[in-house]
Amino acid sequence: NTNKLNLLNGLLGKYLQAAEVFKCPADMSVIKKGNKTLPRVRSISMSQSFGPNPREGGGAGYWLPYSSYRTYTKEGDMGNPGPSNLFVFVDEHPNSINDAAFAVKCDSRGAGARMIDYPASYHNGAAGFAFGDGHAEIKKWQDPRTIKPADFQGRTGLQLNVAHPNSVDIAWMQERASAPLRR
Repeated sequence: NTNKLNLLNGLLGKYLQAAEVFKCPADMSVIKKGNKTLPRVRSISMSQSFGPNPREGGGAGYWLPYSSYRTYTKEGDMGNPGPSNLFVFVDEHPNSINDAAFAVKCDSRGAGARMIDYPASYHNGAAGFAFGDGHAEIKKWQDPRTIKPADFQGRTGLQLNVAHPNSVDIAWMQERASAPLRR
């Protein structure tokens, strides 16, 4: 949460000149370490759809589930739904960040929809998404359950993996997180 070197020494670090690309300027969250208050260095998370799935020895795709939804390990894998319709990075809610990946449960739709990780909403009720083709979008949330106030001081947690039946916001993310595997 506070060490920029962890971001630069990761797999993507060799392509970056600064760790600040992982931090949205609107995220004012801090981390308490003992008697110090330090700024969080990351607010951007990568979709769990990217990376090898657990069948292939990877950790990605746990919430998809990987047995019925695609994971993407290389650019050529993004043919379905296509790179312009597949988000790679997202502004994650500061109280939702619990790992490096943003989970979207693609197999529980409609009345069974669940919000696993929360996207940010500090952009006037919206979050930024970066897609596989390089374009970015700001998505304005339609369902009030998606918009959670941010505790930038980190004093309160945010319950994750929550039922959100018939959420149009979850449906929007599901359509852009992965595609069903053809059998």
